[in-house]
Amino acid sequence: MDDQAYSMLPYFYENIFPLERIFQWLKIDEKREISFTLQNGMYLRYLNFKSKEELLTKILSTVPVKIDFGAVYANRLRKGTECIPVEKELVFDIDLTDYKRTCCTGRNTCETCFVLVKSAIKLLNYSLKEEFGFEKVLFVFSGGRGIHCWVSDDNARSLNNSERQSVTKFFDSVSKRKIFPTEYCNILMENISYFNEQDLNIKPETATVEEIFEHLYIKLDKNVTSEIKHLLKSPFCVHSSTTKVCVPLDPENIDTVLIEHLPTLQNVMDNPKTLDPYIRIFDQIFF
Repeated sequence: MDDQAYSMLPYFYENIFPLERIFQWLKIDEKREISFTLQNGMYLRYLNFKSKEELLTKILSTVPVKIDFGAVYANRLRKGTECIPVEKELVFDIDLTDYKRTCCTGRNTCETCFVLVKSAIKLLNYSLKEEFGFEKVLFVFSGGRGIHCWVSDDNARSLNNSERQSVTKFFDSVSKRKIFPTEYCNILMENISYFNEQDLNIKPETATVEEIFEHLYIKLDKNVTSEIKHLLKSPFCVHSSTTKVCVPLDPENIDTVLIEHLPTLQNVMDNPKTLDPYIRIFDQIFF
């Protein structure tokens, strides 16, 4: 993170970052793993805190450029003791670098390819709620090239590694076995014009179902979902490269979202109320 943005973080963490909400949502205590990535690249794992005040004190003394949350363990995390994870939210990570794009390469993202993220949000939201029966589903802009999804229902938190792997296999089976549910097709077809914007030698009017799913269907980082110990970046953190805030996104209004309008650290420093709409999205799910 550049020095100017980094200098804003202490004020941001102390006055704007919704730590109390996050603390309540994740039911944080001394059994929950938290990690910090520091400005110098140092990575601090297996941190744990018994109170919001203790966590805030540590944040302000170290000023991490990234905060990650991991699993809840059977006992308080301590060096030299066996650490057995017992629960964690079911999480998903979708990154545009895993898709075929010709409008952008590498870490670059534009509104054209961001429709892939929008399709992923719509499809995941439908599947997790209608097919799996989950209710507390949160989508968060990663700050860069994708989205994170947190499923916080009690029965999702209690899934073991094998059960989490089954979830990833379920989504894999759609493309591998060429089983194309009607609702999935309807969701992906909403962005069929994507092919007009890419040099993929595919025309929307002649695209086959197989081609549509190959290019538009969700591409998950399977390890993030299947391993209960895997950490994921906290909502409302600041992306170290783009300085965009990792804000919640409403799947019901995702088509109206533009990357250029998502708030940066400077935006929320200038006007903290910039975060209010995103905090409301968060609150509507969990409080």
